[in-house]
Amino acid sequence: MSDDRLLASKRAWERSKSPADEAAYLRERVRAGELDPARLELAAYCGHDAARLAHGGDAGANTDLRFTITWLKRLLGAAPPIATRAAVIYAQQAHLAALEGFGQGLVDALLDWTAAPTPEAVARIHRETEAVLEAAEARDLPAAREAAQVLIQAALVAEGLPWSLVDEVPPPKALRAVRDAIKAELAPWLLGS
Repeated sequence: MSDDRLLASKRAWERSKSPADEAAYLRERVRAGELDPARLELAAYCGHDAARLAHGGDAGANTDLRFTITWLKRLLGAAPPIATRAAVIYAQQAHLAALEGFGQGLVDALLDWTAAPTPEAVARIHRETEAVLEAAEARDLPAAREAAQVLIQAALVAEGLPWSLVDEVPPPKALRAVRDAIKAELAPWLLGS
C-alpha cells in the first residue's frame, strides 16, 4: 500500500511540478522511510519551497541575517556529510575568490567525499589540504590565508569535528550569496534530487 501511495504522489508531482504536490511526495518519502525527516527539515531551513510545505512551518522563510547565521550554524552542526557540503558552499561563496583558483582541488575532494566517504577520499582531502596550505603560505596574502583556513575547517568538518569559524560572519552581501547557494545546491542534495 505504501509503495502505491508513494508512486502515486511521485507521479502527481512529476505531472504538475507544483510545490504542493512535491511536498506531498516528500511526506510520502518520509513515511515510507526513503527520506530522513532530519534531511527534510534541513532542506526546509535551506528555503526549499516544497520541503517547507512538507515540514509544515515557516522554516527557511526568514531572510533576516541573524536568522541566516543561526540556520547556517545548525547546518554546520549536522551530520558530517551535510555539514561538509554546507561548509564547502560557505567557503565558496564567502571566501573562495581570495584563493585565486588554488583551492578547487580541495573543494572537489570534499564534495567527492560527501558522495562517497571512503578512506581514499579522506586521503585525498589530506593531500589537497596540504596543497592549499602551501599555496596560501606561498602567496602570503591575508585574504588567501583566511580563505584557506575556511576550506581547511571544511575538511575538519568532514572528519567529524565541529565548525568553529562561523562566528566570523562574512559581510551581508556574501552571507546572502551563501544562503542563495545553499538553497540552490544543498537543499536538492539533501532531498536526493
